[in-house]
Amino acid sequence: MSYFLKFAVLCFTLSASLVSASSANLPDSEKSGFVAIIGNTKFSLTTIQQSQLPAPFDFLLTQPLMTVGLEQHYQRSGQIKVIYKQEIARKGTYSRAILMLMDNDKNRNDVKKAEARHEVIAVELALIKMNFKALPKEVINGVLHSSIPFGKLLVMNGIKTTSSHRSYFKMTCNTQLAAFINCKLNSILYGRKNTLNRADNNQWLAHVLEILPAIQCTEKTCYPV
Repeated sequence: MSYFLKFAVLCFTLSASLVSASSANLPDSEKSGFVAIIGNTKFSLTTIQQSQLPAPFDFLLTQPLMTVGLEQHYQRSGQIKVIYKQEIARKGTYSRAILMLMDNDKNRNDVKKAEARHEVIAVELALIKMNFKALPKEVINGVLHSSIPFGKLLVMNGIKTTSSHRSYFKMTCNTQLAAFINCKLNSILYGRKNTLNRADNNQWLAHVLEILPAIQCTEKTCYPV
């Protein structure tokens, strides 16, 4: 199994653990955090309140759709890179692990050109399980055949959403995460999990777990802080 696949499987298992743990009646000794151990890799996540989110995460992680908030904050367009995907046709679900990539150069703002020059920055790791039964064909085609982020596809197709079961967490950047997103080893990362629903009929659209590194950008470059 490739390293990408191992990491993605680990992340999806971690996501499932979070969903399960957060909805359970945990004893007081366990309410401060969730721990998932897969093989020799240990991820420790501590649940926090919205009021505990520092800037800029207090803005980014409270946006209805993460893509819109990230593009507004970094003033760059984002494109996704899929590192793992799995479709279960009989259930109508599609799951994937993605990186949100942006161009280091704000003025160029071209992810494809930046990738060719190794000048991209990963500003998000997202794990998402989509409900294709509740999505129109245009969105599904975009998910399967483009690098447009899911949130932007929803906006482009006029799908209004609500958010439910939202919670926030923090975790430490380790070597596994640093290999994928731009985070300093042992720095604190912040994230959220939530469910996106259709505003018109309340059908669930996606279960999402998102992790953000701390990134500082200038006109020409971005770097972890």
